[in-house]
Amino acid sequence: MFDSMMQRRQRKAQKPLMLNLNSMMDMLSIILVFLLSNISAEEQDFVLAENIRLPNSTSDLGFTKAVQVKLTRSELMVEDTFVAKIADNRIVGTQIDGDKIVPLYNMLQRYRSFSKTMEKNTVVFQADKDFSFKLLNMVMRTSAMAGYPNFRLAIQKE
Repeated sequence: MFDSMMQRRQRKAQKPLMLNLNSMMDMLSIILVFLLSNISAEEQDFVLAENIRLPNSTSDLGFTKAVQVKLTRSELMVEDTFVAKIADNRIVGTQIDGDKIVPLYNMLQRYRSFSKTMEKNTVVFQADKDFSFKLLNMVMRTSAMAGYPNFRLAIQKE
């Protein structure tokens, strides 16, 4: 009896093991779909201006290519072009008409006229987290007057 059990085990052990390739291919395709869905293939051209400490946030919104308005501690810029000087949380040395910063308005109007690849109505603000709301509000109002009523604030992910 013991010999017959040993013979059965040896016969089973001598059979070549077959891998089920269908199951393995299913598993690999599921992993591939998971990885592709979690990786963004969109190029993100976002350069943070110097002297800016962005506010922290837990937002999961993706990056949108739009005109970038940068409020550093010393200057206001559109893309990387100087617009106005900032000192003591105020815009200085430029024409301001009510809530409208005239050089910013003119610059945004120029960008609006020839920007084809960017979102037409959106501005991405890079602003230091220590700025007063009054200054940020003035820049936002000017952007809205120039035809950019939608805003996105650049943030630092927590």
